[in-house]
Amino acid sequence: MTSNVQVFGSAIAIRQEDLEIIHQETNNSFPAQINSWQYAGSRLLVNCEVQNKNSNSKTIIFVETDRFADFSVSKNIFIAYDPSRLHVIPRGE
Repeated sequence: MTSNVQVFGSAIAIRQEDLEIIHQETNNSFPAQINSWQYAGSRLLVNCEVQNKNSNSKTIIFVETDRFADFSVSKNIFIAYDPSRLHVIPRGE
């Protein structure tokens, strides 16, 4: 079966260890809410939910952080990123 669907534009990717949970908004951050967290060896893996701006859907993002960090489920936070660590992936032309 052949698909005639073409996807244009780009996707942006970043490694979860290049994200940081912060408590105040910055120019390079976006709002999120903590769903849960779990120990992952010497780090914590934090499950965060982000509201999509153009729809009612939400996106789940996992952020690695220091295992001694103190997080509460349902807490509103911000996820910071370094723009130089973003990877732009072309999705077709």
